[in-house]
Amino acid sequence: QKKKKRIDNMFNTYNVWNNLQQKVGTIKSNVNASSNSNKNLTADNVQGKISYSGALGIKNPGGQSSSKSTSHTGPYSGRGDLNYPDNHFISSVASSSKSNLSSISGDSSDSAQSYDKSSYVSEETDPQPTYASMETCINENSSAKDCFDYFTLALISPITKALFGKRTGKKYHRHKLIDDWTIHGLWPTAWEGGEELQDWCNQISIRYNKKLLFSEESLVERLRKLWLALYDEVDRTDESFWRYQFNKHGKCATRSEYVYDQIGYFQVTFELYDDINLKKTLADGGFIEGTKVKLTELYSIVKKKHGYYPYIGYWYDHITQQRYLVEIQLCYDHQFRPIDHPEEEHDNPKIRHIEISYLARVPR
Repeated sequence: QKKKKRIDNMFNTYNVWNNLQQKVGTIKSNVNASSNSNKNLTADNVQGKISYSGALGIKNPGGQSSSKSTSHTGPYSGRGDLNYPDNHFISSVASSSKSNLSSISGDSSDSAQSYDKSSYVSEETDPQPTYASMETCINENSSAKDCFDYFTLALISPITKALFGKRTGKKYHRHKLIDDWTIHGLWPTAWEGGEELQDWCNQISIRYNKKLLFSEESLVERLRKLWLALYDEVDRTDESFWRYQFNKHGKCATRSEYVYDQIGYFQVTFELYDDINLKKTLADGGFIEGTKVKLTELYSIVKKKHGYYPYIGYWYDHITQQRYLVEIQLCYDHQFRPIDHPEEEHDNPKIRHIEISYLARVPR
């Protein structure tokens, strides 16, 4: 019951209206059934209606629409995806408190932009929020809302990741140690259902198409700069990493009308990446490479730009006895409006003493 209450707190006004609209849509469908055959909103139905040029119109914390000239994309229990290339180097306060990295629990009672449902709909008519499950994600025509609950954008510090590789005997590509954050992935995420629901969401006909992707030269150029397979391993190339991410997460994400297809998946990811501009966001908050900051302060720095709290992953190096910032995850609803990450713990008293270092180079 406590978990359900926490999850319910994450849902704001648009969820309620979407549920009401679904009911209205069902009634209309029944009324028109005698004269029209039932039609599902498939990719064919929406083809040509989604513009990749600023398709998301991302909302900033101030509520202003920020359309950009590029486009976008979508985890489940996403940290398991760190298995490519690593799954064990992320450490966070979650490991020492209520959370764990293999499940997602919602806790947004302190959301800066929460909504009181009673202010816009009566208690008697307030529909219960529904969540994606195997019962709702039934076939290829099931909607994004039927198959996952929100999106997670995961960004990586390549310097910290390289240090982890060095400590664990992995070779890394030095030329990929860029002076910026790189993309891990965009993941459709479900409150429950885990890998089973993720696999089921991916049961659609769309496939990774290398030829199609490489026909978008400017997109591939950005992929090569920012979406990198850092470790020097057999059969682990940048392109294989893109393919892996699309097959594991992107296929499911294409159920969203804002993503729609393979090109949209990568374009949408870059639009989100550009909007958060994480390196500048951290610098604007006074956190630059080579410095330290309290974990609680780091939460506030990201929230100031994103509007909501992120998940912050860090790794403890036993040699230097420092905690290094390695990953930041940001969450968005189905319309790519920012929301709190369900594992954020900005107000956890256990993290008040923790300092996080921001690596400028790989130490010896």
